[in-house]
Parts: sequence; C-alpha cells; structure tokens
Amino acid sequence: MAGIAVAVVGDVKPEPAKDPTGTWKPGLIAYEAYDHLTIDTQSVIYEASCTFIFTPNTNMPPKNSEKVILSAGATVLRGGKTHVLVNGNFDTGEIAHNTTGMDDHNQLKVQTSKNKLRSA
Repeated sequence: MAGIAVAVVGDVKPEPAKDPTGTWKPGLIAYEAYDHLTIDTQSVIYEASCTFIFTPNTNMPPKNSEKVILSAGATVLRGGKTHVLVNGNFDTGEIAHNTTGMDDHNQLKVQTSKNKLRSA
C-alpha cells in the first residue's frame, strides 16, 4: 500500500505573489505541531502561517502585508487535536494581486516526498 507523505516542521514553502509594481517577501513560517507525534525526531504539523510583506519598487514604505494560514484538511490521518498536513496541501491569501491583469496570490504549500506513513 502506498504511503501518505506527512508534513513535518520545514516542509511548508512560501510562494510569494508576482507583482510588477514591487516585491512580496515572505517572513518566517510559524508552525503548530504535535508534541508527541514525530517522525525521526521531527514534529508532525497541523498548521503553518506566514506573513508576506509588499515593498513597492519606489522608495515608499511597505504598503501592504498579508498573513496566510494553512490548516490541515480532512485526511485519514489524525493527531490528537486535528488532522495532519500532508504533501500537496496548500492555501492562498485572500488578496488578489491583479496589477498585471491576472490574479496572483501569496501561497503556502506543503512539499515533501519523505515521511510516508502506511496503514497496516
């Protein structure tokens, strides 16, 4: 039986929106993890968040920020509190950055192919 790649601290990647009028820069990712659910000493996570800050191309101060929160959806795997994040989970920010005529969003995404769990 194929396993499910479970996310641990460090497996969530920020993907900033593209905007020709400036740059979206992700801050540090904060993780919510299980205390006693680990894989090779790495804590399994059920939520991650990151604040993206926009800096315009001019000498103006940052004009905008956006916090993106990625929470685990329903899976067959659960910790004590909720479900766990798995490979491919993602969430986008609510602000559509539409300066180029195309919507683009800040995003957090789980990217892992290791940490596979299998049921017996």
